[in-house]
Amino acid sequence: MNIVGTWKVSHIKGCDEKDNAVLLNEEEYKEFLIRSEYPAERMKERMMAFGQKFRFTEDNFVETMLPIPDDLSREEIDEIVAAGDAKVVDGMMVMSASDPEEAIQWKEENGKFFAMAEFNFETNEFDWSEINVVDDNTLDYMLFRIVREQ
Repeated sequence: MNIVGTWKVSHIKGCDEKDNAVLLNEEEYKEFLIRSEYPAERMKERMMAFGQKFRFTEDNFVETMLPIPDDLSREEIDEIVAAGDAKVVDGMMVMSASDPEEAIQWKEENGKFFAMAEFNFETNEFDWSEINVVDDNTLDYMLFRIVREQ
């Protein structure tokens, strides 16, 4: 399998009515947030995750693609890009790591896929987290179930 390409969020990990950890689609996740009594502003922020995408590049990086906020002007976007803080890919904003060595990478080992996770201060290296392959068009990555964009 080849994971290179763009993937969009279809489900996010949350809890069902019995407090079991499950993958929830957009409607179910919104119900979960309401049940959990999230404030409206926090709920709005959390729901934005369904608009993001992940791009696994040929050179083994993972880019998180975010919708460009409606209130950003073209000039503001150009300034952000010129400063090296982000780039625009397929009409979405990709934030740049302040240190290129901290950019999220992915790798394949023995037919399994992994992505950089948190920094391990004991080893002074990043730990790697397995990306679960559900099928050729579906991955479990971090807190998300993502599907290949066609």
